Amino acid sequence: MVRRVSGVVVAVCLLSACQSEDSATGSGGAAGSGGAAGAAGSGGSASDAGSVCSQPMQAISVTVEPSPSDGGGLPDDWKTTGKVTSSSKNELTIDDCPPGGSCTPNPRKVTIKAPLLDFTAPVGAFVSVHWTNQPYNMGAVKTTLGIRNVPTWDNQPNPVEVSEITYLLVADGVLEHPDAVFKGSATAVECPPPGQGSGKLYELSFGEAGKPAVPVPFGKVSTFMLAGEGWNASVVRSFEPYVYDAALPFAWWFMGVD
Repeated sequence: MVRRVSGVVVAVCLLSACQSEDSATGSGGAAGSGGAAGAAGSGGSASDAGSVCSQPMQAISVTVEPSPSDGGGLPDDWKTTGKVTSSSKNELTIDDCPPGGSCTPNPRKVTIKAPLLDFTAPVGAFVSVHWTNQPYNMGAVKTTLGIRNVPTWDNQPNPVEVSEITYLLVADGVLEHPDAVFKGSATAVECPPPGQGSGKLYELSFGEAGKPAVPVPFGKVSTFMLAGEGWNASVVRSFEPYVYDAALPFAWWFMGVD
């Protein structure tokens, strides 16, 4: 069974325009996609002459409807447990009224947009959803989303999966994820001085303490084992342009697979 998921709140683009989740590259402004220059490396793309470091500016967005925050805004830190009642590509609906509870159904639709992500949650499973948001500049937000399987809920066994497994981790604007058992690290790619180049370019790796980190390339899906689980993973953004109010350089996702 492929383990997949979706994301959380009022349609929020973390950059000024989000690129389609089915696309890996494109053109656009700071929030969407930007043009690539020349031959691409694992951290991004650079001109053939080596005079410019650049990368398409892609983003991850997460929405939850209805919003779990009072007033309909973005919650700083929101966590709930619920049953997956429906799911399609990069979307799922969860109901956090426990089985046999006296509460009324409380469905929330969670949606994620992320380049190359193809996630579907297991219908009927009990899951925990943890979503964080931290404003950092001119309305921009650093965000993380974690979706994990819950073996039991309200004294009821999970009818789909009883293991404590992770379905999905996504992050935009941050390197370390509060729900991940591994940590990320960034290595700067050698670029020309700021006056000649277009920004700071990084290569990202993820690993457990005391073990070699696994490099995750930009703009493609990699499959590997890490922290005892199988993953499909992709780096969505590892570039920081030399412009005012630029997006933070890190965006990535990990999807659990069997």
